[in-house]
Amino acid sequence: MKRSKVILSIFLALVIGLGMGSFLGQTSVAQPAGQDSLPLATIASAKTSENLAGWTTYTNQKYGFAINYPSHWSVTDQTGRFCLMIAFAGPKQEQGAVMIQVAELIDPEELYVPIVTKDYTMENLTSKQLIYIKNKTCYLIACVAPSNNFRAMDQNYFKPMIASFMFTTS
Repeated sequence: MKRSKVILSIFLALVIGLGMGSFLGQTSVAQPAGQDSLPLATIASAKTSENLAGWTTYTNQKYGFAINYPSHWSVTDQTGRFCLMIAFAGPKQEQGAVMIQVAELIDPEELYVPIVTKDYTMENLTSKQLIYIKNKTCYLIACVAPSNNFRAMDQNYFKPMIASFMFTTS
């Protein structure tokens, strides 16, 4: 329980502090250039469904989405009146987590090209984010791990999880 609160606190600091700042400061929805960019085609081809054997699917009916995650990870969710926060946390030795924040928006109604941030580091944590907006609802997926373990977590868990994210309602 204490570990989940620590992970949620880390995510809140990263997502609110840097994530929304980068989102609000974004002048274009084009994919960032450079080695750290994550084109959606790369995400989609990260792992196929047969490589995800042993993974579990989290589905949220209210906000209409589903995402696969490793079965040995823990899931914590907290729901507010107009928002949802879900944390998927790997075992202590893996030291990685994926957070999904869903919030209802006033504007814009849609974002036709998802925004993918470059990997960024704060202290000894590295993070990346993916932002979708659909039907006046913002879906922010943040992946975080210690900097020295980020690449392995990204390849083995973050990219496949992001690739599995899908909307279950129109």
